[in-house]
Amino acid sequence: MLRAWPRSLRVSVLLSTLVTASVATQATLEAEAYAAAQKVKVAVGGFDGNKSRDARTAFIEALKQDGGYEVTDAEDVKASAKGKAIVDIAKTLGVDLVITGKVSRGGVKLKLLNGADGKQLEEVEIKGAPAKLKGNIEQSGASSVAPAVNRIKASQEPAEEEPAPAPAEADADADASADSEASAAASTDDAGAGGLSPLDVTAGLRPIHRTFDFHHTLADVRPKEGFTQMQRYELPLGPALFIDLNWFPGSHATTGPAEWLGVTAGYEKGFAIQSISGEGTTEQKTLKTDTQAFYAGGRFRFPIGDHLVGATGTYGQHSFILRGDEGPNPLIPDVKYSYVKVGLDATLRFGGFTAGARAGKRFVLGTGPLETVWFPNVSTQSLEAGFTLGYRLANMLDLVAGLDWVRYAFDFNPVPVRPYYVAGGAVDEYMAGFIAFKFHVPGKGEKPAEE
Repeated sequence: MLRAWPRSLRVSVLLSTLVTASVATQATLEAEAYAAAQKVKVAVGGFDGNKSRDARTAFIEALKQDGGYEVTDAEDVKASAKGKAIVDIAKTLGVDLVITGKVSRGGVKLKLLNGADGKQLEEVEIKGAPAKLKGNIEQSGASSVAPAVNRIKASQEPAEEEPAPAPAEADADADASADSEASAAASTDDAGAGGLSPLDVTAGLRPIHRTFDFHHTLADVRPKEGFTQMQRYELPLGPALFIDLNWFPGSHATTGPAEWLGVTAGYEKGFAIQSISGEGTTEQKTLKTDTQAFYAGGRFRFPIGDHLVGATGTYGQHSFILRGDEGPNPLIPDVKYSYVKVGLDATLRFGGFTAGARAGKRFVLGTGPLETVWFPNVSTQSLEAGFTLGYRLANMLDLVAGLDWVRYAFDFNPVPVRPYYVAGGAVDEYMAGFIAFKFHVPGKGEKPAEE
């Protein structure tokens, strides 16, 4: 006997069925969306080599059959592509991984390239002779790229959030973090990891004091025989303009050891200097004085925090010529030194203040007229030293001042080229103060001067 269900019951059953179907459909869609989200998006680029088309087609099918990849056919991507080209391709296609290949007689080599930075993650080889290669790709193509795929997945997974620390723990963590950052900053400074100026130029005024003294002359060793003492020369103070520069090409583009090596050069020229011979006598004579110097060579610097130590190797010339006493009996030897110098220096910086010192030895190659006219057997020793103080006026400008000293000592091994012009040796000594402005180009990451 058939009985109809009450209308209310039929409506309830219908509604229950619809709800159940809706929930099941939603769950299915969510499951499919989740599965799609878990897939790594792969673009298969070009393959090179004999029968590369067959190998590439087999590889694409292997990835699709695996089900763990969302595959994009990107045949136009060259097998040699890398770097920025891969990044641009990955961004355009919306993929995580770009795979290219090269087929040879022994198999196919797959390059797996990270779409985020264009770098090669791995190079995988699927071996097989040409007749068997297609089958080998179908069997192991998907599994061969699994390690790189796992690395991509790991890089995309968000880090698990840690529970918020208790207030006391948060303070301790903040202190530890601050200490760690300070230690890292100090470590970076100690290693000199940046901020070195690629170019500095110093220009200013240098007052020069010079003395030239003979010793062991005939008048010294035979005082009772009437020999005339050879003249002593002294320049109380003479002005000169100078410019020095240091250039480190590597600092324009990078930081670290590449910016430690550079070139150095300088030039100095005296002006408005006159020398007086026989002052206060009937033989008084005014001589025009010409003095100049230059040098050029290589420079090395090494940063220690805010401080620098350095070394130089240069070639230079230094001349001091008196014009007006030419002839068979010049009063004082003219000098024109040529030399090779090695030197060491250090510059200490304390906020806006700097202090520096240097020392060097000049290996004199020639002395000019002192050798060619006066004492042909001369041998020369030379030393130099100096110190500098500075103050940072602005981010690119310092005011500097200091004192320089150069000494040439001669052994004449005398042979009397001219009568009575005989001496065992001499000393040519220069003291020079200076005041100047030092301009420098800020280095990469250099902090501005503190106000």
